[in-house]
Amino acid sequence: MSQPSPRIRPSAAQDLEEIFRRIDRASPTSADRFLEEFFRAAQMLAEMPRMGPLRCARGRLKGLRSWPLTNFGPYIVFYFPKSDGIDVIRVLHGARDINRELRRES
Repeated sequence: MSQPSPRIRPSAAQDLEEIFRRIDRASPTSADRFLEEFFRAAQMLAEMPRMGPLRCARGRLKGLRSWPLTNFGPYIVFYFPKSDGIDVIRVLHGARDINRELRRES
């Protein structure tokens, strides 16, 4: 049996790229640490997908969970648990209108 793994949707990949560029302008080292923390958290969640609290209970977002990035607290990973890991749909800053951003996924 293969190890559970995170799947990154295009919208989440775009989020990661934008966040990385924003952080990189101020500190390339911090930008690298951000990506390291994201991928470490994503792998942990793939192995234990029900760790994060449920976020939405309706429609296409039913079952959505979230996980804050510990050292980059304003950023939150939004994902669906899957039998073979997780499906990351967005990575958002907590100050954004999260409900509006997530509705774009439904």
